[in-house]
Amino acid sequence: MMKIWKLSHGYNDIPKELSDWLDEHNYLSLHESTKKSQGQHFINQVDIGDIVSLSRSGDLKALVKVTSDILPIENAPFTEGWVFRQYEIIHELPSLKPYHGDKKGWTPNYNGTFFKVPKGEWQEFEEWILKKYYDCSLKDLGVTQIDSKNSSQFQWVEKCRATQAFDNFLKKKAVNFTVLDDAIRVISQSNLNFDFYHVDHVESALRFGNRQLDSTRGKVAGQFEVYKGRLIVWFPERYGREEGVAIELTDDLESNEAQLNAELVSNEAFFKENDLAGNKHLPRDYNNGDPTNSDLATHMTTTSTNLIYYGPPGTGKTFTLQKILKEQYTENSTSEELGVWLNNKLSDLSWFEIITLILLDADNDLSVSDIVNHEYFIKKLALNGRTANIRQTAWAALQTHAIQDSKTVKYAKRIEPLIFDKDTDSKWTIVDKEHELIVGFREQLNELKAGPPVEDEIKRFEFVTFHQSYGYEEFIEGLRPVTNDDGDISYVVKPGILKRLCKRAEADSKHQYALVIDEINRGNISKIFGELISLIEIDKRAGKEHSLTVTLPYSNLPFSVPSNLDIIGTMNTADRSLTHIDIALRRRFEFKELRTDYSLLSDNVDGINLRKLLFTINKRIELLLDREHIIGHALLMKVSNLADLKQVFITNIMPLLEEYFFEDWDKIKQVFNGNGFVSELKDAHTTWLGDSDEYAAKSYFVDSKAFDEIENYTAVYQGIDDKNFVELFSEQEQN
Repeated sequence: MMKIWKLSHGYNDIPKELSDWLDEHNYLSLHESTKKSQGQHFINQVDIGDIVSLSRSGDLKALVKVTSDILPIENAPFTEGWVFRQYEIIHELPSLKPYHGDKKGWTPNYNGTFFKVPKGEWQEFEEWILKKYYDCSLKDLGVTQIDSKNSSQFQWVEKCRATQAFDNFLKKKAVNFTVLDDAIRVISQSNLNFDFYHVDHVESALRFGNRQLDSTRGKVAGQFEVYKGRLIVWFPERYGREEGVAIELTDDLESNEAQLNAELVSNEAFFKENDLAGNKHLPRDYNNGDPTNSDLATHMTTTSTNLIYYGPPGTGKTFTLQKILKEQYTENSTSEELGVWLNNKLSDLSWFEIITLILLDADNDLSVSDIVNHEYFIKKLALNGRTANIRQTAWAALQTHAIQDSKTVKYAKRIEPLIFDKDTDSKWTIVDKEHELIVGFREQLNELKAGPPVEDEIKRFEFVTFHQSYGYEEFIEGLRPVTNDDGDISYVVKPGILKRLCKRAEADSKHQYALVIDEINRGNISKIFGELISLIEIDKRAGKEHSLTVTLPYSNLPFSVPSNLDIIGTMNTADRSLTHIDIALRRRFEFKELRTDYSLLSDNVDGINLRKLLFTINKRIELLLDREHIIGHALLMKVSNLADLKQVFITNIMPLLEEYFFEDWDKIKQVFNGNGFVSELKDAHTTWLGDSDEYAAKSYFVDSKAFDEIENYTAVYQGIDDKNFVELFSEQEQN
């Protein structure tokens, strides 16, 4: 299938004589080691027939079609590593034409060499490039149907696009919109009257079933999935249904419609008996865009969130976080906006570093007025929240780092490196611009001038784990020692992880950011958050009705928490060695419990029903201890045979139960229904204590051979009526 690319031949890499040689032979060229895998994409991902928007350092040049694979060219006037493809011209401009328009990775004004135009943005490419500069359309290029997430032709998909989670499903999974739209139409128009909605923490972004208009959850009849590039509608095994059914959807729409209708009609009684169908309506958030749904993905993209996942170990807290971070806070094959990217680059720089870059950027000496009016200085002021003593800030940095033998600077307390000097007209310069220190600054300046690169991934989140010694200095800000070449130590204020992320979020209000705190209850909350415990409240965020700002104790700068920063934590409820979570933090967070999901486990591993096995063990743990110490599904997720199961029981489950019950072996035996895993050592008293056994306890041992017998595992849940396992299926919908 045809793809569209942008290729820019820059003046720095390809001078005019080489560009003319490429034009003469109709060659596209790129160096194989071009950063961010762009060279490899040119080699491996381009096909004959692909369209390329050819530009020259920001100016549009021609629209061409690729006509060859990579060509072996001898005696090319290029150094080793350059690769070539032939093209034919579709439209050529009479001269280079400057591009004026919005900026994306595939536009000429973006600092990137080779970039694919995402299919979802083909319409924008048509409006911004094709029609405006080449007077042609996608149809002229042979595109008869735009399979785009923005296309209004997919009306059934559009009805379900109100939630961010479904929008991400469309973007990331390369869904065939035509097929998906047709499948939604068939299901929506069936006489069973299914509702479409999103359910928290599920792999698929769109499920369908039945629920009341004002409810937040409902029973699920089926779901859409993408597997190895194929779109599948899946009717899972649940509610007593004997088996699941997967229908692979193809480009044959009539076949899809016939298969779906056959499945719906044949299961009509089943769907109705289990309250999966019957009330025809789309939920409000899908019907008119009103975000009243309480599902996590929607909530997180419409308002700031303070949320803590809690539950026993192995219930998927970390997995859930990773999935959310991937879907909500990660963007692939793109670049940050120039202003946001530049702010991130400048935020961690000192005033000395900022001024050094400004002086290098100038062709001549600069006055303090020139320096404070430079873009970098102004941005740094905004990042630090500075509105006063601006010129003094510049003077202090310049004089502190002035050379010792300066005839115009008499300041006494100087700090290495000493590189600045001032002339009699009060204009400043860098004395030795060939100094090895300056080489690094030149590279840094060139990077800033080049602009944001195309990133494989942009992560708009930070991850931290709390522990007993973690403190305010690491989290907010603190003093850090800095040593110069002479071994002298000075102290500077360094921002912590929360402050750094807040600055990123402030500079990029269009996107949501997240701070993820693993094991949040392991830290000293009062010590870590300090005065910021009030600022994280939703209504105290910047721009909100009751917004608060505090002055930080180390930097003496004003600080507030932006509204587009989410704080998400995890908490292991089984760890009783920890103090209870701080009440001040508890009332500022929502709590979402994650329980064991038995539906993820197999019901037949060498004749053992893992779902019933773990469910039974956990029910007994709840009765003998409490519900916070149940065992999570993660331990058994990868079990595929008896040997795997034995390994998990001996190395994970048995040690866990020994710790839970403080080696109360009688209770551990009760957990396993006395199946032989734990046995009493007969005649132990007589052997080792003789008749002096009045106060002696019983002696137990774990019989490793017992874990080789299938019957010992099934004995755990045998004798229990199947009606007691109904919760295995219904509980998952509640979670």
